[in-house]
Amino acid sequence: MSNTEPGMSSGPRQTDGWLEPGQTNVQLIYILFLASLVIGVTGIVGIVLAYINRGNSGGPLVDAAGRVIGINTAVVSGPEAAPIGFAIPINKAKRIKDELIARGRVSRSWIGVRFARAITPQLARQYSLPTERGVLVGSVTPGGPADHAGLQRYDIVVQINDDQVTGVDQTLQIIVTARVGSKLNLRVWRPTEDRWEQHVVPIVTEEAPSPAAGRGT
Repeated sequence: MSNTEPGMSSGPRQTDGWLEPGQTNVQLIYILFLASLVIGVTGIVGIVLAYINRGNSGGPLVDAAGRVIGINTAVVSGPEAAPIGFAIPINKAKRIKDELIARGRVSRSWIGVRFARAITPQLARQYSLPTERGVLVGSVTPGGPADHAGLQRYDIVVQINDDQVTGVDQTLQIIVTARVGSKLNLRVWRPTEDRWEQHVVPIVTEEAPSPAAGRGT
């Protein structure tokens, strides 16, 4: 299974992100169903290599030790392909649970940016860009958090806080999963008339408008 999200690893180094066998948590049992309903809001699931049968959606995904590590969400299968399951990591479900208890709804962060595309080594060579990785800012929503912070169209974002930026989807995940009201420090390359300059743009996230459309966030 994917180890990209805390709570999806079943290795011995994991110290949290599961429920021990016999542990009672009525709120989390209730969230097993609710979290599957808000997956379109949270935007991220993990890929599971174990088969998920029909009717298992909303139920617990457990490891060999009986620990709950995720919530079964969906399965994709075809006549000539092995089934691929999807599950919400348990740590993400816990965060959703906390939001539902505190606010009665789930929110996601938004900074008001639409990313045009990822930067690749080939693209960097073709256009003499200063970096071979990152994402290109396609547009900035007027009056949004990024606009207020000074992010500009054609900026190339290469790092957000401690995370190196490698693609559009990964960048969106970093932003969406940040807590509303948290600060994201975007390290960018910015084109000027005769050179590229590096800047750090601190942006305080806001709650995403409903619905939040498009690839931007």
